[in-house]
Amino acid sequence: MEKKTLVAPCSGKVIELSDVSDEVFSSGMLGGGFAIIPNGQDFVCPCNGEIQEAHEEGHAYMLTNEDGLEILVHIGIDTVELEGKGFTSFVSVGDTVTAGGKLASVDVDEIIKSGYDPVTVVVLTNEAMISEKTVKYGEIKAGDIVCEYTL
Repeated sequence: MEKKTLVAPCSGKVIELSDVSDEVFSSGMLGGGFAIIPNGQDFVCPCNGEIQEAHEEGHAYMLTNEDGLEILVHIGIDTVELEGKGFTSFVSVGDTVTAGGKLASVDVDEIIKSGYDPVTVVVLTNEAMISEKTVKYGEIKAGDIVCEYTL
């Protein structure tokens, strides 16, 4: 089977999803995946696909790739409460996107200064369609391959 890839939506340190402070994500309730502690402001699309949801506050995006895999990119914990402060989105619902293409610009320092956790989660909400998955943990740059999977 052909290996497929997802790229890191931001630069930083890749950690286990189970290490995220929000139980909805860490428990796997929404699906499996990984998280990144970001150290930059540029956020990119993790795959080629289409934007299904783009939260108006700019902190959460749902994409579907050409295989039908659904990928949630959620920037920060409880950052919806910032009401868009520090977030600039570059995509809209229905947009066709490419892996590594601009998703958002985020002032991570503003998130931290406002008392929120900037950890970014990448959840594969229909992960059951994947037969095998590997994630590269540790330091990574936005746009680098972070996950390989087979259907």
